[in-house]
Amino acid sequence: MLNNWRRLIKMNYILVILVCAALFSTTSSDVLKDDEVTNFVKSHGYMCTAHEVVTEDGYILRLHRIPPRFNKGPKKPVFLMHSAFSNSLYYLNTPNISLGFYFADEGYDVYLGNVRGSKYSTAHKWLNTESLDYWRFSFHEMGVYDLPALIDYTLKVSGSDKVYYVGHSQATTQELVFLSMRPEYNRKIIQSHLMSTAGAFANPRFPVKQLAPLYLVFAKMLNNLPYINFEPGNKFGTRTSNVLCTKGLPLRFCQLFNFLFLGGDPRMPFMPNTDPAIYRTIFPTLSPRTGIQQVTHYAQTMITGKFRPFDYGPEKNLKLYGAKVPPDYPLHKITSPVYLYVGQYDIIFRKMDTDLVARQLPNVHYMIIPSYNHIDFVFARNARDKIYNIILHAFEEANLSRRFK
Repeated sequence: MLNNWRRLIKMNYILVILVCAALFSTTSSDVLKDDEVTNFVKSHGYMCTAHEVVTEDGYILRLHRIPPRFNKGPKKPVFLMHSAFSNSLYYLNTPNISLGFYFADEGYDVYLGNVRGSKYSTAHKWLNTESLDYWRFSFHEMGVYDLPALIDYTLKVSGSDKVYYVGHSQATTQELVFLSMRPEYNRKIIQSHLMSTAGAFANPRFPVKQLAPLYLVFAKMLNNLPYINFEPGNKFGTRTSNVLCTKGLPLRFCQLFNFLFLGGDPRMPFMPNTDPAIYRTIFPTLSPRTGIQQVTHYAQTMITGKFRPFDYGPEKNLKLYGAKVPPDYPLHKITSPVYLYVGQYDIIFRKMDTDLVARQLPNVHYMIIPSYNHIDFVFARNARDKIYNIILHAFEEANLSRRFK
């Protein structure tokens, strides 16, 4: 009898070990070897791991995690999403002004996503990444498929039930699509902080808006190409910024570019908040490819002034949407708190367009950041004081209210 009990206990013990080993294997298989992001972060004295996340439609995405650098008590994780043409290095340029390092210093578990087609997310379970089928996506698919997969993975790894979301430019578009088309995820988002909010994109200033019709003509000519290759342009931008964005007279040309294409105070066009030298860091990290459909979707939004899914033409629209014209995104379904930030001198996503978004959100907080242009939210020398501390304060208020409920 005693021997039977011993055998039973031994079998159960072995079974527990096998189950734990299986679970551990499943979790650890998603953790990848170090890449240039993890190596860069570690070189600055922070821990970092790279993870693989697969979406419902088979896209393989890279996610980077920076654990809290200092223990400042229990906090929910923070998820950061990059802008267009970029990747997770977007929030990791230098420790003294980078949002990713800032939140880790404040005791938050930081997760940095990479959308499909970006530099670190160029694989698929069954599609050839050089094919047209792989590149048939826009910010719509990034919101409907990429963000749910990345958010769910973040919650799994962190062991949390909710997460803070912070994004800039295109990342704000994705979040609006995500929470309106997948409203069940509102309960998983504590707050969404959207810098330079890109929803209705009807009123960018010259020359951005004037380029949209030209691009649509250009896109039709390139209809059989899967993507736009920006690698030569990125290399040219790197070489040019290394020459111009230094000091003296050449620096004026770099500052003028910043003012004309991203905005700035017209009274002080040569005194930007962002040090132009940052372009020497930005260009080498940009994603080398962008899908034709992605840029076309933004051009459609500029021309129509409507925030809608991709317009495939009347025939295909009827099959997909049940109407000849795509319906507007149902922003009223976004019930979690949304914080909108618009730069006073942002010429790409302007206040009048952000107003259109704000009117449709049931739980919105709205702030204009004086003197800021489009990229100041991420790269300005005073970003910690002007915007990051404001976001952190909102986090801490949420932490307190949840703690005392």
